Amino acid sequence: MADRRLDPRPAWKRLLGQCRLPRDPAGVSPPLSAPVAPAFRSIWLWPAGIFPPGIVAFDALADREVEDLLDEEKAAQKDPSPLLCAACGLGITSRRERVDMNGAHAHTFTNPHGLTFEIGCFGFAENCRLEGEATTAWTWFSGYAWRVCVCTGCSTHLGWAFEAAPPRAGDRGFYGLILDRLTSPD
Repeated sequence: MADRRLDPRPAWKRLLGQCRLPRDPAGVSPPLSAPVAPAFRSIWLWPAGIFPPGIVAFDALADREVEDLLDEEKAAQKDPSPLLCAACGLGITSRRERVDMNGAHAHTFTNPHGLTFEIGCFGFAENCRLEGEATTAWTWFSGYAWRVCVCTGCSTHLGWAFEAAPPRAGDRGFYGLILDRLTSPD
């Protein structure tokens, strides 16, 4: 099975990730700047279209590039193809289950032991065994307790299950899965 890394960020976030908020010479962000939706080209607007001294505008991506990235994002949201445990091939979740937490699907965190993980947030995962008691100690998501999540097929550590703490009506929690421990089928 090929280990294909996925860029888990939504297309509009990949676009905005290529853009930098202009800053004035003193290093202070102008308060009246605002990004335009990618479909309308990503450029920064200023009152009356005037750029203050020291501000450098950047070129937006070509319209076709924007459309391609948005089409790719729509396809990923509808894609029912599974994401598998990279160690044993057991089905864990799918791209369709991707969710944004704190404004993004993908996050990079370092635990208290100095280990860094790139995780993706998913609304549902199967074949995950939850271990230990839920705790809010060292949580990466405020308002959520976590438990370790391992593959039921091979016991590989896949990430963490996050549940609302205290429990909230309608909040079913989510899974923070380590992206390089997931793969897609060939």
